[in-house]
Amino acid sequence: MNEETGTMLRTSEVAPVQQIIPPYKTYTEYKDALDQEIHKQAEGFVRIGYLLKLARDTNILFESGYKGLYEFAAAEYHLDKSQVSRYMHINDRFSEDGYSDKLLPQFQGFGIAKLAIMLTLPDTIRMRIKNPVGGMI
Repeated sequence: MNEETGTMLRTSEVAPVQQIIPPYKTYTEYKDALDQEIHKQAEGFVRIGYLLKLARDTNILFESGYKGLYEFAAAEYHLDKSQVSRYMHINDRFSEDGYSDKLLPQFQGFGIAKLAIMLTLPDTIRMRIKNPVGGMI
């Protein structure tokens, strides 16, 4: 945009953008890297839920001075009760045995946003959702 007139510049008037050299040589390499990050994000949410449940269910916070899980989560991580509950519910529903730091294999490939939405669905509907990595859940 021309600062003086407020009009849009034509392509020929725009200064060239510095050329970006991507660290990936092919789409497949790029897609694999992004898939890994999405997978790690979902696993991270499951692990966070597990760690919060440990704080809730054990005396691990005893020496911290916090009165409980919610006070700890708010003070240390700025998480409110609903966020803490969401992490723990994701762990309940999508971790191995419902109480571990491992994401169930059938939910790998789903991003955290999809897992959060799937929390609200009944089991009968959730089981019909196709996994982006491979087949039905």
